[in-house]
Amino acid sequence: SYLRPVEQKLRRYFQRTPIKNEDLTTLVAKGAGIYCGMLQKGEAKIRVKQKVSHHIGVNISGKMQPILFRNTAYGIFSQRMCVPSNKIAIYQGNSTMLQQCRKIGFYDVSEQVLNVEQLYIQIGSNEEGLLIVQIYDGDLMIIEQPMIVN
Repeated sequence: SYLRPVEQKLRRYFQRTPIKNEDLTTLVAKGAGIYCGMLQKGEAKIRVKQKVSHHIGVNISGKMQPILFRNTAYGIFSQRMCVPSNKIAIYQGNSTMLQQCRKIGFYDVSEQVLNVEQLYIQIGSNEEGLLIVQIYDGDLMIIEQPMIVN
């Protein structure tokens, strides 16, 4: 990181001057590789909490309405949210503006749902971070599907 408070914490924790002459993406990848090696050897002294990196939500009235919020730990599901249509577009992003979010899924449940007023969606992840979408018609789950995000 090039942020001074983060740099100071890193310096105190590792008792070394942080490297600044490389691309941050490369440094993050190297750090992840080192951490994975430590995990395989059983030498990891720290535990990384894995969390969702972006809000995951649906298009409500032309805006992205988050359902699963960024920084939610893996393995947790959102509350159920009522959706106003049986055609559900799922977005990923940290803005309410759809143009700044990425569409990552679409579900058309018009054949399975009779009463749209009782259509709910719930989104979560498993312990490995794979997103799982659950769609309910009232209390009856009609879809539970992992979502592959490229």
